[in-house]
Amino acid sequence: MRQKIMLLAMVTTMSLTVMPPVYANSSMTDSDSQSESEQSVSQNETESSTSENQVTSESTEVEKPPTTSQTERTESENSTQAETRMTEESEDALAQAVADVMRDLPKMELDPTRGPGYYEVETNSRSKRSVSTTSATAVTNTQAFLNKIKAGAISGWKKYKVLPSLTGSQAVLESGWGSSGLSTSANNLFGIKGRYNNQYELWPTAEYINGQWVTVNAEFRKYPSWKESMEDHGKFLVDNSRYAKVLGQKDYKKATQLIWEAGYATDPDYPGKLQSTIEYNNLVAWDKEAFEDTVNLANYYTSNPKKVVTKKADYSYKGVEFTTANRVKNYASGTILTVTAIEKSKNGTPRLQLSDGTYFTAHRSNVQQLVSNVANYYTTNPSKIIMKKDDYAYNTTEFNTGTRNKLYKKGAVLNVKSISYSANGTPRLLLTNGLYLTAHQSNVVKAMATISKYYTTNPKTIIMKKDDYVYKTTEFNTGTRGALQKKGQVLTVKAIVYSANWTPRLQLSNGTYVSAHTSNVVKAMDTIAKYYTTNPKKINMKRADYAYSSPEFNAKTKVKQYAASTLLNVKAIEYSSDWIPRLLLTNGLYVSAHQSNVVKSLSNIDNYYTSNPGTIIMKKDDYAYKTTEFNTSTRGALQKKGTVLKVTGIVYSANMTPRLKLSNGTFISAHTSNVVKAMDTIGKYYTTNPSTIIMKKDDYVYKTTEFNTNTRGKLQKKGTVLKVTGIVYSANWTPRLKLNDGTFVSAHTSNVVKAMSNIANYYTTNPKKIIMVKDDYAYKTTEFNTGTRGKLHKKGAVLNVTAVTYSANWTPRLKLSDGSFISAHQSNVKKQ
Repeated sequence: MRQKIMLLAMVTTMSLTVMPPVYANSSMTDSDSQSESEQSVSQNETESSTSENQVTSESTEVEKPPTTSQTERTESENSTQAETRMTEESEDALAQAVADVMRDLPKMELDPTRGPGYYEVETNSRSKRSVSTTSATAVTNTQAFLNKIKAGAISGWKKYKVLPSLTGSQAVLESGWGSSGLSTSANNLFGIKGRYNNQYELWPTAEYINGQWVTVNAEFRKYPSWKESMEDHGKFLVDNSRYAKVLGQKDYKKATQLIWEAGYATDPDYPGKLQSTIEYNNLVAWDKEAFEDTVNLANYYTSNPKKVVTKKADYSYKGVEFTTANRVKNYASGTILTVTAIEKSKNGTPRLQLSDGTYFTAHRSNVQQLVSNVANYYTTNPSKIIMKKDDYAYNTTEFNTGTRNKLYKKGAVLNVKSISYSANGTPRLLLTNGLYLTAHQSNVVKAMATISKYYTTNPKTIIMKKDDYVYKTTEFNTGTRGALQKKGQVLTVKAIVYSANWTPRLQLSNGTYVSAHTSNVVKAMDTIAKYYTTNPKKINMKRADYAYSSPEFNAKTKVKQYAASTLLNVKAIEYSSDWIPRLLLTNGLYVSAHQSNVVKSLSNIDNYYTSNPGTIIMKKDDYAYKTTEFNTSTRGALQKKGTVLKVTGIVYSANMTPRLKLSNGTFISAHTSNVVKAMDTIGKYYTTNPSTIIMKKDDYVYKTTEFNTNTRGKLQKKGTVLKVTGIVYSANWTPRLKLNDGTFVSAHTSNVVKAMSNIANYYTTNPKKIIMVKDDYAYKTTEFNTGTRGKLHKKGAVLNVTAVTYSANWTPRLKLSDGSFISAHQSNVKKQ
């Protein structure tokens, strides 16, 4: 009972100092695998005599001071009287006090997102404890914390090849900048359990045992200082083979990624958090210090480069020793710095002394010496430049014939992405297309801020957005002013030129100049030449199209449709908001000004085809021409009356007379007195003389070209062969075949078929009996091939013929009395 009471008293007393009980020189083993039950408070009651003596000594703090008479008593009497004074009630009260204190202590829990160690649970108790804790190692200043752990981090590299910046950033995250209870009382930055040189502290931990969470007191390593904790962390990584890839890694980004991939912490943002800590606190400097025992001066400028440009973002410092505390200003990549001298740090690292007295790295990977005449170059991005003369762009910053790419002409406006530098420090302009151009101000000039509001490439054709003057030179003033150009006027641009202050001007085809500002002029659509831009006064619709109530053509403004060939009166030319020409009619409506939709009218325009008739028939003999301009020198072939011609389109002569463009590329008059549109089914008729035809079915001949019962003549049976003397047309221009007897028959290909050219060599009327002129086969069908071949009839054989029939290609066949077929050619058979 006495032992239990003294232990409780000891725990209570120590807990009231807000520090966990510390067991120095314990007789416990150093094993980290000691069971949790062995580390519990109840088991500690039976610890070694050393521990019991410690508890006894500490527990006297809560007993009353001894009196003079008491000192004369024996040890046995003292013990007996003490136990007698301890009542059951006081024991219960003390136990409750211990429970209260233990409950207020922060528990240590595993947190895989932070690392493999144990970390304090964030509670209100932890907050109170952190505020009240005082320790010689507690640090509130971040730089002071880094200063204290730096030596251990560098030592960890030399002993175990763990990157110092990695160890340092992990210490920051896992100890909360050294503010955790373990880091302040036990110098344990990483929450590692066990003992260090047999030294440890007991801390309550939450453990999952036998299916439930319980609180036990566990041993945590106690280090003499943070340096040993940092080194021991390196040993921990070496002892665990899964971290093998981390060891020796010099790149902090790779190291932070590899340790996360090895499972050190589960937080997916863990590498990023470490990297941010490293970068913000410049812990890479620790790595460099650990890597280099001596400085390789070949990597540094050792004589004054006068002017340098930063190759990457980096800080300047108050002195030659580069620490976070000494930082002054962060210079962006591409900043030009003036150097007054070279100085060296304690370890001999060259530093650039800047014109403002601060210091900057002299490492060649961070800065580039510039050419001496750098003032003649653009060294800040001009964003847009104008070529002052013709010059080449290059594939790289090194300019030579091997890297030369394309030539840019004087006046070209180019977009600049950034400033780059050649190997010798000559500024180059990196264009947005990836090519490089000289940054010399004799070759290029920074474009005005409003350059985007000007045309800088030739628009070829422009429309005046408002009334404005043209000028005789690029310098615009009253002395150089020329003619006034009215709004809507279309002008042709020869080139872009510039005024003395590099303001763009448009040089017109007549040699005058007009403003290139987009508020004054607008680039005409590429197809502007296909529109009327001067008032045609009268137009004909070349095809059916709508008129609109405003120049903006849409479903809401659509008013009415005009049929093809409609004649309309035009009041003026106006433009839509996107500068498409419109024709304002005298009735206040608008129609398209496109010449594919409308055409300036002839006085007799109604007498012409103004929409493609597709196929035409010549109403009389007339010539075709090689061009739309009809004269003796362009005259082509004579087209005879009745000739059927294919039309590919309507085109117009110089005086806007409609012409029909034929499929052979020639042109013919579109006048309706010369040609007529052929019926849509004209392709199913013979329109050229077939000379001889075979009736494909029974049909009548007629006395005239107008077919009706009054003009009907003789019925021609299927298979009848007839001679054709010509093609003629009915009143509605339907083709007819004129036969040699003066009658007419349909020219439709469903009624008749053109006979083969040697049809006269065949029997086309039934010869009744034939004699075989030579040996020949009979066939089972009218289609003669080895598959249908039948009996061989010998020369001289007499055969009976029942009819003349035709093969699929209209070759005559003789049908024999036995149902077979034989050639009707007179070289094979002869009528008996």
